[in-house]
Amino acid sequence: MSGTTTGVGEGAILRPWMRFPGQSGDAEGAARIAAADDGSFTWQRRTGKKIYVVIKTSDGEVKSNRVTIPVR
Repeated sequence: MSGTTTGVGEGAILRPWMRFPGQSGDAEGAARIAAADDGSFTWQRRTGKKIYVVIKTSDGEVKSNRVTIPVR
């Protein structure tokens, strides 16, 4: 599964925060996502398990809605 998001500030550095079902909190992912000049970025799923994902700016001030990615 993959998708594209737009409207993020130009050049923003974003961090994924993930949680699998049964975990009590989100864990920061190792990836650092750099938004393109138009404020967009593309993401891709790399697990076959259900996962909840939130993307945040590096300072944590802006975050996305929680995305639930179901089992494929």
